[in-house]
Parts: sequence; structure tokens; C-alpha cells
Amino acid sequence: MMDEVATIENELDQARSELHHTLEQVSQKIQVAGMGLTQPENVLRRSPLLSICLAGTAGLIAGLSRNQTKIFGAFATGLLAGYILELRSLEANAGVR
Repeated sequence: MMDEVATIENELDQARSELHHTLEQVSQKIQVAGMGLTQPENVLRRSPLLSICLAGTAGLIAGLSRNQTKIFGAFATGLLAGYILELRSLEANAGVR
């Protein structure tokens, strides 16, 4: 009976330790992700091509008429969303390795 209690206590301690370790890892990942969101200049530095495309798109939209802007804006938004999703996918796959 005492051996069973000791075994259960050891398992609980191990589970608490593993949970604590997992929570620390999650906290670190949240901090890293939060830094990326709060510091957009990091994205611009890592992706100069994206910066050029965004600047060109902004200039093009500024020079278009109102109807053309709506159509092009929707198209550019779709392209940008696809590019961002691709970047996140690449970052996630790089983190797995």
C-alpha cells in the first residue's frame, strides 16, 4: 500500500515537472511570436523583396482610379496573404527540423 502511494506521488511529481517544462516552452514560443507581431520592421528586414513589393503596390494603388483601386486592392491583398502564409509555413517547417 505504501509502495503504491509512493509510486503515485512520484508519477504526480514527474507529471508536474513535465507540465512545467511544457508551459515554459509555450511561453517562450509566445514571446518570440509576439516580438514578430509587435516589431514589423523585423519582417521588413528579413524580407526585402516583400518591402519592395509593398512599396510598389502602395504607389500603384495611389495612382489608380477609384474603381481600379478596388479591383487591384483585392488582388494585391490576396497575393500578400498568400505570401505571408507561405512565410509562416516555411518558418514553422524550419522550427520542426
